[in-house]
Amino acid sequence: MDLPVEGAYVPCMEFDGEGTNLMVMLLNRDQNSLQLYKVNPGSTVAHLVLSEKSEAWLSPSAYQMVRYYPKSFVIGSERSGYRHLYEYDYNGNMLRQLTKGDWNVTNYYGRDPKTGLHYVQTTQNGPINRNVASVDSKGRITVLNDIDGTENAWFSGNFDYYLRKYSNAVTPPVYTICNSRGKSLIDIESNREYAAKYSSVPKMEFTTVPNAEGEAMNACLIKPADFDSSRRYP
Repeated sequence: MDLPVEGAYVPCMEFDGEGTNLMVMLLNRDQNSLQLYKVNPGSTVAHLVLSEKSEAWLSPSAYQMVRYYPKSFVIGSERSGYRHLYEYDYNGNMLRQLTKGDWNVTNYYGRDPKTGLHYVQTTQNGPINRNVASVDSKGRITVLNDIDGTENAWFSGNFDYYLRKYSNAVTPPVYTICNSRGKSLIDIESNREYAAKYSSVPKMEFTTVPNAEGEAMNACLIKPADFDSSRRYP
């Protein structure tokens, strides 16, 4: 293939949404410069579609968050200082920024072809939380289950349903089948016996502490089960 691969990595490679061209990513050794090429597998000719650079480095959690659709593709980027999704056509024109705000997209599940809704995992409810949410054509975010903790989702092919995994500091993983609006339909595994078995262990408490620059840093604290506030502890 007609690609400038000298001294570069190929971290990702897959076909476009039509299954016609091969989308090949090239990453330099310093991992701060990324190029995405559209390659015709018949002629082997490559066209540069997207280029991104960083003064530090490019996170794989961003650029590997990519989905190729028939007319466009969606890819993650941290160019704004936060990890968000951007949509491009196959000529390299940015169509729109799908998500924006002072929070991160931590997973991208894909787009429902019927409704056009995109489904993501976000830190919109705070950096220690992970919530599944939908994004409409105007960039409006709807958190499907507005609750503290960590959610993961595995969607059906038609995006009508998803398997939801939820847990928090005091709740072991709970698995549920939900519809695309986040409504619980069937409990698969609640882990109630496991939760009861460990109900008496010390609970984790979340707080924030200032760093040297005065910024609030997230922290957690686990106290002894028989904690006595009148005593001093190491």
